Amino acid sequence: MSSSDPSPVLVGNHFIKMYYGTVLPNDPLELYKFYNEQSMFCHAKGNVEEESISGLENIKEKLKVLNLEEATVDLNCGSVDAQPSQNGSIILMVTGLIKLKMQPPKQFAQTFLLSPQKKNEKHHFFVQNDIFRLLDIIPPVLEAAVKKEISQNSPAEKNIEAGVKEKAEASEAKFHESAEKAKVIENPTETAEAVETAVERAVEKEREISEQNE
Repeated sequence: MSSSDPSPVLVGNHFIKMYYGTVLPNDPLELYKFYNEQSMFCHAKGNVEEESISGLENIKEKLKVLNLEEATVDLNCGSVDAQPSQNGSIILMVTGLIKLKMQPPKQFAQTFLLSPQKKNEKHHFFVQNDIFRLLDIIPPVLEAAVKKEISQNSPAEKNIEAGVKEKAEASEAKFHESAEKAKVIENPTETAEAVETAVERAVEKEREISEQNE
């Protein structure tokens, strides 16, 4: 990582805001604009093995069958880690909760490799690698047993369950509110270009501060 490269945290934060806060909840089919022909993409569930695909058209077709409409992501109970990699690339590791249409929230882990590419000598990144896994924290058999046990519990225990559900719904509502505030553009079709512009502004600001301190 050279001194002229933007920090991984800076790039990662702008990318996360765009990917999860703007494009995914508004127009998930537009997520393909973060990728290109060199990109590798894998979207798997639980412990099921999933073959990676490559190429922009294949990724676009895959996004159509993932049923991401109305998907929302909560990172308040997760984490985002960023590290520099070779040739100016950046590795992002993201964990959190994702709620898909007509499904309860589930934990997920997603790893991105953001690779730089020259575009008018500006800092421009695309998703070189993307590995997403929906985590089955509670195996289906155990989950069914827990639900059966709950149905036979006392009213007091059911009230506890309702309280937990209420807190989860409140947390989800809070995330929606914070996601709205985190949006950096109103038009989700600008995606990668908006990330590039935001990063450029932040880099320029860092340079101004550095020059003032000299």
